[in-house]
Amino acid sequence: MEKGRCISILFISIYFILSFTSISMAAEEITAIRTIEPSTVEPGDSFQVTVVINSSSEEFTAAGLQEYLPDSWTVTPIDNDEMIYQEKDEDDPCGWLMMYGILSPDSGRTIVYEVQVPETISGGTYSITGEVYGQFFEDTDFVVSSSEVAGDSEVTVDGDLLFTNTDWPQFQSGIYNNGVTSDRAAIQEPDETESWSTYTYNIDEALGIDVQPIVVDDLVYVVANDTVYAVNAYNGDMEWSKNIYVGDTAVLGTPAYGNGKLFVVSFGRVYSFDALTGEELWNQTISSDSLNKTQLNTPVLYNDGKIYFGEWISEGEGDRKYYCYDESGNEVWSRVSSSDEKGYYYAGATIIENSVIYGDDALHITSIDKDDGTLIDEVNVSELLGFGYNGEREEIRASITYSPKTGRIYSVSEAGYCFYIGVEYSGKFDTSDANKVYIGSSTSTPAVYNGRIYVGTGKFTGNHDFYCLNESDLSVIWNYTANGGIQASPVISTAYEDAYGDIYIYFTTNTEDSRVYCFKDSTENIEPDLQWYYQPSEEKNDYTLHGVVIKDGVIYYGNDAGYLFALAEWNPWDDPYSDSEEKLSSDEFQQAIHCWITREGAPTTGATIDGDRIQILINKWLTKS
Repeated sequence: MEKGRCISILFISIYFILSFTSISMAAEEITAIRTIEPSTVEPGDSFQVTVVINSSSEEFTAAGLQEYLPDSWTVTPIDNDEMIYQEKDEDDPCGWLMMYGILSPDSGRTIVYEVQVPETISGGTYSITGEVYGQFFEDTDFVVSSSEVAGDSEVTVDGDLLFTNTDWPQFQSGIYNNGVTSDRAAIQEPDETESWSTYTYNIDEALGIDVQPIVVDDLVYVVANDTVYAVNAYNGDMEWSKNIYVGDTAVLGTPAYGNGKLFVVSFGRVYSFDALTGEELWNQTISSDSLNKTQLNTPVLYNDGKIYFGEWISEGEGDRKYYCYDESGNEVWSRVSSSDEKGYYYAGATIIENSVIYGDDALHITSIDKDDGTLIDEVNVSELLGFGYNGEREEIRASITYSPKTGRIYSVSEAGYCFYIGVEYSGKFDTSDANKVYIGSSTSTPAVYNGRIYVGTGKFTGNHDFYCLNESDLSVIWNYTANGGIQASPVISTAYEDAYGDIYIYFTTNTEDSRVYCFKDSTENIEPDLQWYYQPSEEKNDYTLHGVVIKDGVIYYGNDAGYLFALAEWNPWDDPYSDSEEKLSSDEFQQAIHCWITREGAPTTGATIDGDRIQILINKWLTKS
């Protein structure tokens, strides 16, 4: 929940007054204590909250209370005690304001309100936090005092966890490239019997799958060498495949889905397929100056009936361009790179309002009107942040990530820096809001969530670090040395956050013994918390350039050996959020027996409980293991 966006009426009045007078800050002279009754409820139930506000010594002429509740919880005031109620709005808090009267040690205020819990909500423990503010006049100054609300802060909702089932239609899921999903994924080591792998294509352990998969409805789409594949998301069966033009290297541009169509780029050509049947709808040759050398290595970005992608040419003369096509195959615009003979490699764009923003191989970031291709703004990152000189690598070979909450774009460079730059809704850059930190050479598109940045480093040789950075100042919160380079862009699942405060981060390593890693993190965590890693069998394992995607509890990814993997778990009764955590309780065992007899899917995972699995659960229950 984002507190900074909301300023109560109290603060508006304080700021107005302070524009004409001076201010000083006081110690915690004003306090508040919260009680919650009952503290355990069912979905759809209500509970009562009482907040008692007091002054320890001063007489306050204005006071305010802000209470932050989970989204979609409804507040109904019962007793405002002569304070003015300010209704909750989306992410904003609900609040109460005392504009008249006196708050003193002899005359406190007691606020009582009722909270309605949504009928459709995951079981778990939810938090209510709050702040109380006051102002009093001392000599010629207004003095402001504030403190956090103490007392009860947690409400337990007694119910099952509910999970979403959302598509992953393009690189890092959406137009901001943030890789965040509310879908769950395996939080324990995936089970081989619930997972599958499907071979597509490779030559001599190369030219396999070097794109991030995309998943829409029941199909997973990947590209391997000269073929586009659509694979059944549930069992790995091949649904259709279509040939495309291919050059001397692997296809690196992740495809995109939009309006029932699949858009694929490959070595100077753009394709559109019917996503369900695989019928080729059109293919176009781009207006490149060097078609025999051009590579289309950026992810395809789909938005509002148009696709965006960039061109890279390995050597020689010729303009390098960024392109926009409509979904009927017409070029809408193309723009020549302003950094001379430099192009776009992995450099995917983000869209902010009416601007499309992307980086290039010369440390330039460009903002373009997404509809007509006219220049909005451009920044030379070398000049702004002071790197990319004296032999340092210049390339931005990652996509641009945007966070609406911070108003910043984020990326990395081959020179070894993770950086951010402020950007306005107009697409203009705020170069006064910019920062960098050295982490090591990186092509990993950062994932930004809840005040933290997650990003990998390295390439395909040696062991390299995965970082969790503080978003505000880019300081390192924690880092972990993986078994290879991390070129993959991390993916974040928030499925357990509302109920338990935990998120899960997934990434791959680009090494011959590639792994998928799963880490748990929270706003309080300061150490890497590895949950599991998965390493395929030797005959199926190989370098893994791109990261995973998540849909409906399953992790999908591909590697250079040409295998598409789907990783899942089946046992929901021994995960950290089950009734008895890793052990199997009697109630959980009864539920498992019911699933076995009725053939109903297991809760959370939906897995079938067959004879072999019920034997495993019987042993767990008997041994309490």
